[in-house]
Amino acid sequence: MWLTTSDVIRKRLDYATAYNLAGALVLDLAAAGTPVGAVDVISAFKVNQPASKSAEALSLDWIVISDGNVFSKVPGIPGTPFFYKSGTTNMQIGAVLNGAEATLAPAVIEVSAPADTPTAQPAGSS
Repeated sequence: MWLTTSDVIRKRLDYATAYNLAGALVLDLAAAGTPVGAVDVISAFKVNQPASKSAEALSLDWIVISDGNVFSKVPGIPGTPFFYKSGTTNMQIGAVLNGAEATLAPAVIEVSAPADTPTAQPAGSS
């Protein structure tokens, strides 16, 4: 049983194209209950793909933006968290996926300065 429509399939194929994915796997396309138009949507997607499409290596860059200026651009390393120590309290951190045709917008991160913590004085001292 298919729990989708031809329009949803088209949208998912558009995502595959935007993120430079080389293809799609469709199971049970000949099964009963296939959405009307699904075969046409998938065929049109295949026909409209460039014949010489070559896979590009994807890479990730972290960017730090403050007041509209890029302060830092650091290559992302798989499995490694991103740390950035900043003196500013207003910044955005974004991930740029190199080799893709689309990317995610930066996330706004608000950094609060820690409050001064009083230090305990030894008994008898002032």
